[in-house]
Amino acid sequence: MPEVPGRRPGFFVVELDGTTIGTIQLDPQDPERPGNRLEAGETELGYLFLPEVWGYGYATEACTAALDWFADALPGEPVVLYTQTANVRSMRLAAKLGFSELERFTAYGAEQWFGVLHKIPGWQSAATSCKDRERPSATSVARTTTS
Repeated sequence: MPEVPGRRPGFFVVELDGTTIGTIQLDPQDPERPGNRLEAGETELGYLFLPEVWGYGYATEACTAALDWFADALPGEPVVLYTQTANVRSMRLAAKLGFSELERFTAYGAEQWFGVLHKIPGWQSAATSCKDRERPSATSVARTTTS
């Protein structure tokens, strides 16, 4: 729990024209999670976006901004990501962001994918420019805390 209500480092609200369309979290891995791989990195990327904004590149753009913030805050610290292999959009996002697969395993009754991202100085994701796609105006990513 944050010391100040409403402030949580690593939690981002993604907005489009003043309306919340998603969230991004950079949180410590849960040691109780099935398949936990703490040795690969302590911070886990999580994201959730409204279905009506899927396919426009907002998740790529917002996750890239959050990962850039994280790389500045904790240079060289790896970030991990878990997703179900059946979640094609999430698998594609992981690849665009530059995550490398470390392992697949079964948990929650489904095959899970586990990857890691090591951002180094000069890092750039494989994400293509979202500006090339036809979509509503650009997103803003608002951190809920100050540095």
